[in-house]
Amino acid sequence: EHLLDGALEPALDKHLEYISKLSEADRTDQFFDFRVADIAMGSGHFLVSAIDRIERRFAIWLEQNPTPGIVRELKYLRDAAKNSLGDLADTVTIEDGQLLRRMIARRCIYGVDLNSTSVQLSQLSIWIHTFVPGLPLSLLDHNLIHGNSLVGVSSLEEIRKKFNEGQGTLFEVNAKNLLTEATEPLEKLARISDSSIKDIEKGRTLMEEAQQKLAEIKSLCDIITTKPHAISPDGALAGYMFENWSLQKNDVQNSSALKEAKAILEKVNPVHFPVCFPEVFLSKSEGFNVILGNPPWEEAVVNEDKFWARYSPGLAGMKAGEQEALKNELREQRSDLVVELK
Repeated sequence: EHLLDGALEPALDKHLEYISKLSEADRTDQFFDFRVADIAMGSGHFLVSAIDRIERRFAIWLEQNPTPGIVRELKYLRDAAKNSLGDLADTVTIEDGQLLRRMIARRCIYGVDLNSTSVQLSQLSIWIHTFVPGLPLSLLDHNLIHGNSLVGVSSLEEIRKKFNEGQGTLFEVNAKNLLTEATEPLEKLARISDSSIKDIEKGRTLMEEAQQKLAEIKSLCDIITTKPHAISPDGALAGYMFENWSLQKNDVQNSSALKEAKAILEKVNPVHFPVCFPEVFLSKSEGFNVILGNPPWEEAVVNEDKFWARYSPGLAGMKAGEQEALKNELREQRSDLVVELK
């Protein structure tokens, strides 16, 4: 709660203040352009709480600022659910809050985790929390993904800096164009209501289309990530010239540099954030409005006994007095290790 108060609420204030100044059409178009990420999401607990916070603030704002376009979206979803329920429709009450939570989960919430089981648990948590009777489970495969959020390209700025080392801003236009092409199917995906199985199938097709269009820039990000770790100092990857990208990009998919990059990344599963979520990085904010994270509960401490046991494996089995005598001896003999320990 403290984290959400400190990080999420001020960002929501800023977003809703901006939305309030827009025309009715722009409000409808940009209302859900508020992106929250947990890049080590575990089972999705923080994201579920964020959905509730966002829904409460959105609901209050919509009550004070009725927006016909959003009202129509809510009505469409409610009617679809009622039609699907058939004779049971009169026995079920579907509130705007339920529908808003579902829309927020699809359009505002993003997550990454290194553990594939955690990703499945996060999807399950959000499915349960945003379930609406009569509607199929939302398509969350694009928003909640499996990968290592500490490895990979984190922003468009990181790519620009790489190219600024060569020929200035030549790449800037190309990067945005490449992402824009892939963003078109993802924007269509965001507008799909998920009101039927047919919508879900269409959504998966749009995701596949986006991935195909992202292949080129993904390859570039793979090379940017791995070039400093090239296996051979005189190989194709180590000698790759980014300033020649615009001339070579059609050949990159079959290049020796990319093959070496993929060999390095094979077991790492990197997350190139602009490639995974292009619609987020081409938005007004050029990234996430909020990044949530689970803070460490205890201060990180170095275990001195374990440190010295690396260099004297029998240390752990000794009595306390013997351990201390051996550690003093090691300190005197290995001043380099004393420095390393500090």
